[in-house]
Amino acid sequence: MLLDCGVRSAFGRVLGAIPLVATALLALACRPDPPLPPDPEEPTPESTCADHPALSLTRITADSSIIEPPWVQVCAQCPVAEIDVGLGDGAGGSLDVESLWTPDRACVVSMPTSPLPARPSVPAVVTVRDSDNTGTFEFDLPISGDRGPDPVDLGTATYVLPLDEDTSRILGGPALFESPPEALALHLGAADAEGRRVLTLGAARDGGARQDLCVPTASWTAPASLLQRQVAAPIGQDDLLPFGLLARRGALQGRLTPGGDALEDVTLLSLADVGASEVLLGAPPAEACATWADRVGFDPCVPCGPPSDGVAGLPGCVPFVFEWVRAERAEWALASVDPDDIPLGCRFPSGGDDDDSAGR
Repeated sequence: MLLDCGVRSAFGRVLGAIPLVATALLALACRPDPPLPPDPEEPTPESTCADHPALSLTRITADSSIIEPPWVQVCAQCPVAEIDVGLGDGAGGSLDVESLWTPDRACVVSMPTSPLPARPSVPAVVTVRDSDNTGTFEFDLPISGDRGPDPVDLGTATYVLPLDEDTSRILGGPALFESPPEALALHLGAADAEGRRVLTLGAARDGGARQDLCVPTASWTAPASLLQRQVAAPIGQDDLLPFGLLARRGALQGRLTPGGDALEDVTLLSLADVGASEVLLGAPPAEACATWADRVGFDPCVPCGPPSDGVAGLPGCVPFVFEWVRAERAEWALASVDPDDIPLGCRFPSGGDDDDSAGR
């Protein structure tokens, strides 16, 4: 479609450095079309954000190791004021979505809090605003077709999810911490009358062979829901996150194998509240963020509000996106570990690998 001001609307994936140009609704006047490429024999002139290029996106697909990830990553060519990501259910309704700024605040990551529907794709609508433009982009988010009946004999189950740089999909992650746990332990409790399951988070050690009893466990406020083997749960305020941090918000998505022996395509998208975690971190938010910046070379903290509200507010939260192609079911059940009952061996480790005070 050719608009009155000569800006063309286009939808689809972005390849290489080619931008996706939005339908711009201008507050004052239309910006000019981006210049045509010069002669192929001549080098293409560089364009900077100071040149006010057309409102464009450089990414609408997740930087993921999963073939069809359940999350979306939207990046703008130039800094923008707001990004709003909406996902439909494919049947005319909408899905509840959690969205977070990434540490550089150039991208937004988003994921539904309820199980994805069993269909090939769901519609996505992204609205981007800068100082005087609004652009809307529409595309489809592909969904894995590996769905089927929920396992009938799952009972309770604990799954081991290794924590390392390969599982972290945005800047930060385990690099922020001196001694991160080796792996997460994700426990699905028994199903209630509506099929929902309490989700409890702990830690594992020794390659997932046993639970790390030096790490407290905690159950999330909202239970996990299942839909044709798709597992999902919202993460609420003050829910426990990896590294012992407390959450502001987030979501979990994963898919059970037919027999429940593993979780596949697992994604944990969360926003840690640095202020609420001050006792654990031993520093107020500004000091904790500065310490992390010195350690990793960039500021990992972002505003705690949704990206649709812009970048206003103090950067008092840290975003995390972890994903696992496959998480195996443990042969042990997750035991409850109260923070006040951490074994003495955790506080005064002997240094031996066979110290049973720290694992079972």
